[in-house]
Amino acid sequence: MIGSNNDPRADALRSQAAEWLVRVQSDAATEEDWLALEEWLSASSEHRDALHEAELIWREFDDSAGALVAASSKPSERATAVSRQRRVTRPSRWFYGAMAASLAVAFVALWAFHSAGPRPQTYVTAAGETRTLLLADGTRIHLNGASRLTVAVDRRRRHVALEDGEAAFDVFHDPDHAFVVAVADQRVTVLGTEFDILRSQGRVGIAVRRGTVRVQTIGGAAPAPAFELTRGEQSQHTEGAAGSSVTHEPPDDAFAWIDGYVTFQDRPLSEVASDLSRHFAAPIMVEGAAANLRFSGTLILDSEDTVVDRLKSFLPIKAVRRPGAIVLSLK
Repeated sequence: MIGSNNDPRADALRSQAAEWLVRVQSDAATEEDWLALEEWLSASSEHRDALHEAELIWREFDDSAGALVAASSKPSERATAVSRQRRVTRPSRWFYGAMAASLAVAFVALWAFHSAGPRPQTYVTAAGETRTLLLADGTRIHLNGASRLTVAVDRRRRHVALEDGEAAFDVFHDPDHAFVVAVADQRVTVLGTEFDILRSQGRVGIAVRRGTVRVQTIGGAAPAPAFELTRGEQSQHTEGAAGSSVTHEPPDDAFAWIDGYVTFQDRPLSEVASDLSRHFAAPIMVEGAAANLRFSGTLILDSEDTVVDRLKSFLPIKAVRRPGAIVLSLK
C-alpha cells in the first residue's frame, strides 16, 4: 500500500498510476507504451503498489478491465503480446494524450472517493423506542430509547460514536480491524466482544458480557492510562475526570433492558429516573432530597404507571403527573 490520502507524494504516485492505467488500456497503446510501463514499474516497489491499487479500483467500477498486475511479472512478454493484439488505426498522439489526461483526472477523483472511507450514518431513537442495527461488518447493535449513535463502518474502518443514551454491542471479530467506540472523553477499542455502554447525566458506564475491551480516557492535562475490562466487569466514569472505577457485577444485568426489564444496584433515584425515562414517552423527574435516595432492585418495563408504583413500594416517595412528565418527591 502507498501512503495516506493526505500525502502529496502518494497523491502524485496515484496520479501517475492512473495515467499509466488509462494509457495502456487504450486501443492507442503501443509496444513502446508497454515497455515504458515496464521501466516505470521496475523503478520502485511503490510504483507497482500504486498500479496494483489502481487496477483494483478500476475492476470495481469496470468488470471488463484487464489484469495489469501481471505486467510486473513478465512485462516484456505481455508488452509484445498486447501490442500485437492492438495494431489498429490510431488517433493522433495529441488526441490520445488529451484523452488520457482527462480520464486520469477523473480516475484520481474516483480513487479519492473510493478511499475516503465509509460515509457516517446517524441513528436516533425517541424515548420509549428501541432499534436493532446490523452493520456492514456483521456487528449487531441494540440502541436503547432516547439515544443517538453515529456509525462509520465498512470492511476497513470500524468507528462508532455514542453521543447520548445507551447501546449494546455484539462486535464481529476481525483481528485486522479494531472496532472503536467514542463516548464522551473515552475511547473503547475491541476486536470482537459483547458490551454495553451508557452515557447519561455526565457519566459513562461500560459493562462487558463477553470478551475484553480496552478503555482509554483522552484529553485533560494528565490522561489516565488505558485499562481493560473483561466478562462481568463494569467501569463508571464521570466526564472530565482522570480515572474510572471498576466493579464486578452479574454480566447480564447491563443487558436486561433488551429483554424488557432493568436492574439497579445501589443507584441514586436521580440516575434511576433518568435511565427509566429512556423507556417511556413521558420523562420521570425527581425533585428535592428524593434525588439522593438509593435504590437496588429489578423493575419490569411494562407500563410507566406500573413502574412508578413499584418504585413507590420500595421508597418513601410520591408521584405527581404533570403535563409531559411524572415528578417524584419525598412523601
